[in-house]
Amino acid sequence: MQLTIPPSPAHLAGLRRAARASLRDVSSEVAEEILVAVNEAATNAILYGSGGRQPVEVAVAVTADWVEATVLDHGPALPPSSRLATDDTEALTAHGRGLLLLRRLNASWEFMLHG
Repeated sequence: MQLTIPPSPAHLAGLRRAARASLRDVSSEVAEEILVAVNEAATNAILYGSGGRQPVEVAVAVTADWVEATVLDHGPALPPSSRLATDDTEALTAHGRGLLLLRRLNASWEFMLHG
């Protein structure tokens, strides 16, 4: 699945439906974790990365034993420092919890900086 969505939270429901459809051959537990992670990453991309101007690109690819999800915005390379909490206590006091959820849900995730 590859999808480009406008930078508005109103489009997240459609993104979740498309991602769920692409995960139909994945166990329900893994699919739910991927859906939460994609939704959180896309929400952060819309609210902080796109600046409300640029579309957000999302891809979910499923192979025999691997799921790879990519969320790409065209904004600043890194979120503001307050968004990059260094531990769970700091993350819980920050505005959002998206990055904390990504850390907890996924065995492997990273920021890929393109510049």
